[in-house]
Amino acid sequence: MQSAARLLAAAAPRSPRPLLLRGLCSASPAGQPDPRPYPVPELDPDPQLVGALCRVLSDFRGPRHDLRAALDGFAPRLTPAAAADVLRRCRNLPVPSLRFFLFAAALPGFTHLPESLLILAGSLAGARLFPLLRSLLSDLPRPALSRDLFPLLFRAYARAGLPDDAIRAFSSMERFGFLPTVADLHSLLFTLSHNGLVEHAEAFFRESPIQFDVSAKTYTILISGWAVVAKPEKAQKLFDEMIERGATCQVLRDRLLRLGLRDDLEMLTDRMRRSTSCTIQDLASIMCNKRAEETRNLKCDHEFSGLDLAESQWREKWKIGDTS
Repeated sequence: MQSAARLLAAAAPRSPRPLLLRGLCSASPAGQPDPRPYPVPELDPDPQLVGALCRVLSDFRGPRHDLRAALDGFAPRLTPAAAADVLRRCRNLPVPSLRFFLFAAALPGFTHLPESLLILAGSLAGARLFPLLRSLLSDLPRPALSRDLFPLLFRAYARAGLPDDAIRAFSSMERFGFLPTVADLHSLLFTLSHNGLVEHAEAFFRESPIQFDVSAKTYTILISGWAVVAKPEKAQKLFDEMIERGATCQVLRDRLLRLGLRDDLEMLTDRMRRSTSCTIQDLASIMCNKRAEETRNLKCDHEFSGLDLAESQWREKWKIGDTS
């Protein structure tokens, strides 16, 4: 794969040497003097410097503009904090931002802030410049990457209707040095499910070579996803599977009560009581005892009454669990 620097250099009026992106690595080795002639990063970068750089990126946005030559005069004053501010303010200029990022990274002794890469990745992903983004991430040294990049990639690919790419991004985490966790799995499933791609989310959930300890949260993300595409029968099937596997929780009981769905709660606890799982039977007894206490409280009965629910509120029946 061509590097991001080479992809951009192909259209430039003069072709600089390929950038090694050393500005994403740590500074000098231990015991060696720091050779950088650049200012130490300040908390509040010079607003005039940031504004001038933003104007340069806007004026030299064309593929044949010599942005590098226009930026050379700013090099001695450029700091990591100023670079981050420029990237933040130029989110709507993804290609000039990438060229600026590469320019700064090539400066001797310059080290980008971790947030700069996240800002740039969001800018490229928002413009759906995925080839440039993939090339950039492949070129970067592993220490420059962070786990926070991957939820950003999941969202970008899902919003672009590219579920396979989102799943590939998840599967590539270990190759980039990040062992996927159940939180990463939930992030992927939630993003796919709430962008109308729940079918792909459930398929990956069932076929993933990486095994996770699933919980009620895993199921409720998928259940909510089937609600987004208005297929309650799929949600019901997952709900039944969740009960059979014993992956349920107090959140489910509280949500049913808040929605006024006492009949559903009784049906649920009855099915749980008849389950062969001791865990489910114990939880059913706890839920039944709690419901009996609330039934004796008239105020609580009034609060959880479902008689006055509007149709839109009843539709919330399928949003059984919290996904946060």
